[in-house]
Amino acid sequence: REPAESSPPLTSAPPPPAEVAAEPAADSARPPAEAEKTPPRNPRHLPPPARRALRQRLEAAAAAQEESTAADGDYLDGGPGVEPPRLVSKPTPEYPRRARRMGIEARVVVAVLVGEDGKVLRAALKARDTSDLGFNRAALEAAHRAVYEPARRDGVAGRMWTELPFDFRLPGSRRGPR
Repeated sequence: REPAESSPPLTSAPPPPAEVAAEPAADSARPPAEAEKTPPRNPRHLPPPARRALRQRLEAAAAAQEESTAADGDYLDGGPGVEPPRLVSKPTPEYPRRARRMGIEARVVVAVLVGEDGKVLRAALKARDTSDLGFNRAALEAAHRAVYEPARRDGVAGRMWTELPFDFRLPGSRRGPR
């Protein structure tokens, strides 16, 4: 008999770590402790001893989260000891040409995730313009160029979401954006 053929060695590289991913998944924006303390959808299917154990684990995780101090790069929420990001440099967005010719003004609010280095890691439209004249794109591009002093908890820099409004106004205009 001939020996069984062994499988060939793997040649593909492992996937990059989550921090290196170009666009993090929506759940990756939550701190790991938050993901751990999310209970199953219906814990009633568990027997009472398992429910007690689950409740104890969740309480212990919540207590550990409250007691822990921030590590560099942690996601921060508002609360005691947390200083939100402070805007250092807000770039002026390019006014869309077609909107300028039509005399249209707008206001766009962008939610930005500020990293521990003060750079914008992610940007998403919070309040968009519905005219489809390019205000949203211009605001997102400008938001990515904004520079912040990072959020801090107990003096340690971390990541935090904040809002960045952009008002597109024409020179000499008295009315606000539509």
